[in-house]
Amino acid sequence: MNFIQIFTLSIPHYMRRLLSLFVLLTLTWVAAGAQKLEPVFSTEAAPQYVRIQFKTGEAFLQDNGDGLSMRTALFAKNGQTFALIGNKDAFVLRSDKGNYVTMAADNTHIGATADKSKAIQLALIASPGHDGCYEITKSNEKNKGINQWGGAGAGKELGFWNAGDPNNPLYFVDPSFQPPVTYTAYRQQLPQNGRWEYPLTQIAAFTPESRHTLWYKKPAMGVSNPWMEYSLPIGNGSLGASLFGGVMNDEIQFNERRSGPVVRTTSTREATTAPTVASVAS
Repeated sequence: MNFIQIFTLSIPHYMRRLLSLFVLLTLTWVAAGAQKLEPVFSTEAAPQYVRIQFKTGEAFLQDNGDGLSMRTALFAKNGQTFALIGNKDAFVLRSDKGNYVTMAADNTHIGATADKSKAIQLALIASPGHDGCYEITKSNEKNKGINQWGGAGAGKELGFWNAGDPNNPLYFVDPSFQPPVTYTAYRQQLPQNGRWEYPLTQIAAFTPESRHTLWYKKPAMGVSNPWMEYSLPIGNGSLGASLFGGVMNDEIQFNERRSGPVVRTTSTREATTAPTVASVAS
């Protein structure tokens, strides 16, 4: 009998069942993450939509409205699914808002237009040096792909740059994709810089009145085990909780002495436009 078997036998029967269910749900979540799709080309009459996600930074292509620049963005329900109307050598991109990808007024960055006659004719190529990824180029200039300007991640302007640039590769994601619903799942899926959270900055000029005040620069994230290392425990000996302090998506874990397993509740704050910077007092 090995250690795992001894450990398992030491757990009460109902807890073993809960543990098995937890493992099953975890494996199901991993399998149900964002799945890459092969590009699908369709027609104006029967558009088929996909999400377009950049490999570097993993932000999505976002239609911000007619006449406005298209940028990369965190996950949003609207303005992030696009139909590739045409074929791989000549297509236009139409968003779920009915706008098309065009050149912005500065003729450098890309924007959105409701006028199809102003749409850019595009082509799709395999991204050089990035297996499984693509680049969207102009149909008459396939050596330059749509590029995240000035770095990668949410909020970047988009233009065209040399094919193979690390900020060009992208892939297609199922339009029904939703990020994990709990703050813990957000942190586990995404890198340690806290994507899917508003950009945060501390209020540098603030000094708590009491030296017993707990003051943090960011929510409980950026470590291998936020619950053990950073979440704040509170309780009265009968009812306890762990606080994570999320802004966009928060999680509070409850534990009552008679309940056995931890009970979690999640609150998601959605906004039409995420603020550039959020100042947080935790």
